[in-house]
Amino acid sequence: WEEFKDAPANVPIVRNVQRNVSPSRRAVDGDTARLDGRNVRLSGADAFELRQPGRVDGIPYPLGRQSQRFLQSRLSPKTKATDTGARSFNRPVVLLNNGSEDIGRSSIGAGMSVPVPKYLQPPRLDGYVKTQRKAIAAERGAYRGQYQLPSEYRKQGDAAPMRGKIAMTKAQTQQWSAMLRDPKTTEADLSRWMETQGHKA
Repeated sequence: WEEFKDAPANVPIVRNVQRNVSPSRRAVDGDTARLDGRNVRLSGADAFELRQPGRVDGIPYPLGRQSQRFLQSRLSPKTKATDTGARSFNRPVVLLNNGSEDIGRSSIGAGMSVPVPKYLQPPRLDGYVKTQRKAIAAERGAYRGQYQLPSEYRKQGDAAPMRGKIAMTKAQTQQWSAMLRDPKTTEADLSRWMETQGHKA
């Protein structure tokens, strides 16, 4: 990652947690784990691609690697995988939990992945979207700067539209904050508002 050697100091770095690294429990990327000899796909959370960069103040940093490291930090011998019955590229799609912790939701809350509404059902859908809203408001992970949606990055690479933190007037900041606090606000509402302000959400 030589291209990221000058990443700004204020970019949050998720260190690799060596105590959780084992041949039977490891993160392949931010939403795929290898558990006991097979790859499983995290349900409802789409992580940034392994080589996908984010940007803070225009400077790139290895967002996808941080996403992988975050998932690795959550894996332990106590991690429980619950098969949803779905498959993604021949991988079982699973819920990962450490006791009461939903690892997918934790990843979204850390700004290391985004929710995928079409694969979520209430109440998990509502919980994941609210968690993302809080991560945006707190500027965690990808929301510290600019990023590309993983789904768009897979299709378009570096040409995918940039989203995320932008300069706002005081009035825009107040409107945006009010929308984030409103439990009825949807991701589509946020996107439409950003477009009316002349920005990609």
